[in-house]
Amino acid sequence: MKEFIRYKSISSRSYQIKLLNRLMPRLNEILDRANDPIEEAVELLLLDGIGVKTAHAYLLHTYGLTGYAPVDRYFMRFLNMIGVDGRVPDKKQCIRSELDCRSCPYSTSCIYASAKRRLGSLTGIVQSLIYCLLRAKSKRKISAVETVLIRFSRILEQPDSCMRNEL
Repeated sequence: MKEFIRYKSISSRSYQIKLLNRLMPRLNEILDRANDPIEEAVELLLLDGIGVKTAHAYLLHTYGLTGYAPVDRYFMRFLNMIGVDGRVPDKKQCIRSELDCRSCPYSTSCIYASAKRRLGSLTGIVQSLIYCLLRAKSKRKISAVETVLIRFSRILEQPDSCMRNEL
């Protein structure tokens, strides 16, 4: 990430790249301090243009912290399928609680906190699988994926059942 930012390895008219180029001096400053991953993510949240989804993606993909996952439309679809709902959190509240859903007063209504409660440290792994699998364009593939994911969600609810091959 640091190499990418320092050497501006992409140029484009894309608003994301323009935003990245504008944020580069501040990003360098944050990343050079080598803080705790959560502190880094909270500092990133303080920047205009970086939201909760990006902070969670950063923690998952940069540090492998699988308790964090960006909630995109594919993951939201899966969460709704397994009965997990909630709203997208307020960025300011996530900053105040330092991305600790347990200390956030809105955790009962937040989709990120609900996903963490349901999936625990597998949240990021499940999100990554969902993202890859649900991008399939074929309806047949999607229904097969949904079947597998529903079975997987049952395993999460009753982990000892997979040892007895009950699903």
